[in-house]
Amino acid sequence: MSPHPSIEHAADLETVVDARHPVRPVIWRGRSGFAKRPASLRSHERILLALAPLIRRWLGKDLPFHPVRYEKGWPVEVQRLRRLRAAGCAVPEVLHAERDLFVSSDAGPTLAQLLADQVDAGVRLQWLNEAARDLAAFHQAGHWHGGAQVRNLVRTPEGTLGRIDFETALDARFPLALLQAFDAALFFSSIVRSRESAALPDIARAYLDDAPEDARRVLRRGLPLLRRMARSKLLRKLAPKEAERLRSIAALPLDG
Repeated sequence: MSPHPSIEHAADLETVVDARHPVRPVIWRGRSGFAKRPASLRSHERILLALAPLIRRWLGKDLPFHPVRYEKGWPVEVQRLRRLRAAGCAVPEVLHAERDLFVSSDAGPTLAQLLADQVDAGVRLQWLNEAARDLAAFHQAGHWHGGAQVRNLVRTPEGTLGRIDFETALDARFPLALLQAFDAALFFSSIVRSRESAALPDIARAYLDDAPEDARRVLRRGLPLLRRMARSKLLRKLAPKEAERLRSIAALPLDG
């Protein structure tokens, strides 16, 4: 018997997800899934949105920008998931949606979980290189993730890579290529403190070899600032883990 609550009626979802538990695994009408309430913007997302005009001028100059519109009142993630599913992307299916919560299908175990359980270093490296190439293909198809860390990649029941967590509507404020560059940086940073950190330059190259040129151009534009920040003694003191991530990303062949 599944340890997760079995839900048949929409009204019962209110008892499953609340402010303390905004995401809960459930069995929704016989299918494994996750009940979720849309999260409020996090502090770094609010800062990013406030700086959007400046960032567009700095990193996004000369890039095409077509702001995406979202229907008010419905969760952003529901709208993004439906659009990506319609485009043939491996993302969860929306099983039920209301204005303040929704249920999505279980897309499979996360890559972070699989990497933690895998003892063969060669297999772990193979998976990360596969994920890097898959991210490049996802970007070449004209998409962006917004949460491209390994914890938000999944192995689908079909054995392919998929993605979860599409809460943000940053494409209403930023050009596609800029968001794709953010994805790449998030993906790289999620590997920095892993057992495969030494292989990060090769993993980054696996992405860069097939990534859209505009996304690569944004990464090149941002590299000088990354390198200056990576040398900051103050950052190393105040946020040593973030400083480590910045140093690792700044050392990658992003301008090659």
